Amino acid sequence: MKSLKYLLLLIFISSCQSSNKREGLSHSLGRGHLKEGVAEYKGLKRTFYLYKPQTARQKLKEKPQALVLMLHGCLQTAHEFMESTQMNELADRENFLVLYPQQTRIQLKKPEQQKPDFDHNEGHPAACWNWYESENQKRDSGESGLIAKLIRDTAEKYGINSKHIYAAGISAGAGMASILGSCYPDRVSALSLHAGPLFGSAQNLTEATRVMGHPQDVDPYKTAIRAYECSKPQIEKQSYPLSVQIWHGTKDRVVNVSHAFLQARHFRHFNDFFNGSQISQSTEPFATKAVNSDSILVYSWQRYIFRDSPIEIMLVSQLGHAWSGGSNKKWNYFGDPKGPNASRETWRFFQESHRH
Repeated sequence: MKSLKYLLLLIFISSCQSSNKREGLSHSLGRGHLKEGVAEYKGLKRTFYLYKPQTARQKLKEKPQALVLMLHGCLQTAHEFMESTQMNELADRENFLVLYPQQTRIQLKKPEQQKPDFDHNEGHPAACWNWYESENQKRDSGESGLIAKLIRDTAEKYGINSKHIYAAGISAGAGMASILGSCYPDRVSALSLHAGPLFGSAQNLTEATRVMGHPQDVDPYKTAIRAYECSKPQIEKQSYPLSVQIWHGTKDRVVNVSHAFLQARHFRHFNDFFNGSQISQSTEPFATKAVNSDSILVYSWQRYIFRDSPIEIMLVSQLGHAWSGGSNKKWNYFGDPKGPNASRETWRFFQESHRH
């Protein structure tokens, strides 16, 4: 019920806001070049932004060696996500491309109705990615299909090897990234999921509002089977696992923290399918590794890892529904600077991914 109220509140707030960039947004989003474009796929259109790092501009022979997809959350624009995560500044230092698809914010057809009424193919009233729509949980279909094509086209244009393509997202954006990992493991080699719901945990808006707060009935083994069926034709051509990093705050009141452990078990089962290993439905305990908090941080954190799978959970105490270490300016809903730097840790994880 709390999740439903939250979603309806998002839609109400978004109806009162302009679709333009919010006042006070910094335009110094890195020292490189930001290119705007429009992605089209089977009747769908979405704006995107591609950030080319400063190193690529100053040293023409030094081509970016990786591509990082960044999927924003509800009530965010791509620009606000750039500002919150400071991923462009990191790209300048590490020399990688950053791709930011942007969800289209649309008006409700009948705002007076208690249940939202809108066409998911056109976008979302609160600029959420429609991770819960069944059409988006299929290969070569819907928003996930559009984003997957955008990844492929960008990688081909700039000569990025598929082993060095990564996807990250927060909230609904993490939900969409979970779909990309589940249905397009040939397009992305590693994921970083921040406070996001699990692939296949909902098939419509009603189910989504329930499982965000109460995912007790979600079975990660069954969702992994769905993911295998979604990507099976491509999995048979691959021989390496998908690396997955999962971030969640213990005080998240929007997406229940148990989704972090569901994500981990889902992708562990999925990797077993991925590698042709024998599958069991047992849920072995996680190996845990305590991480000492930096003295300047307010929040402590702990890393949970599997002994035999490239999956880790970054659990941050006291963190709410936010990007850890991100900006929390008044217009930016999903950032908290008091936690560890998630952007830096995300890039560290991507560099250590097991497809290298």
